[in-house]
Amino acid sequence: VHPKTGGTWKEVYIFKTLRVVHIYNVMSHGRRFYRSLEYTNDIRFCLREMQPSIKDRKSPWPPWERFGAGDPFGEYPDPTSSVITRSWEYRNNLSCGEETFIPSRLLYGLIPNTLLDTYLFWQDE
Repeated sequence: VHPKTGGTWKEVYIFKTLRVVHIYNVMSHGRRFYRSLEYTNDIRFCLREMQPSIKDRKSPWPPWERFGAGDPFGEYPDPTSSVITRSWEYRNNLSCGEETFIPSRLLYGLIPNTLLDTYLFWQDE
């Protein structure tokens, strides 16, 4: 985070053997912090469905970013959040305790997109 211009907290993961870099945006939701994938230099090795840029280029891609997608300098999304919980009495609550709903945007890059599109995720307290 730049002290004067602000910005967002980032986590950078470097996988040396795969030659892959993932950049996550650290976001606050309900006073908890989650990371969400914002950029990868190779979409073949990430769990989020991302599309490489198809804009006209003046020069060829550098070899290290041929399959890159996302924006490592992306803006922080809307900071407002609501926490949704369900009690142990709810019949679909399998943990028998209070559960908190986790929006799919907070799980980008951590869980495959197919699962995020198909299921709702609840965290046991």
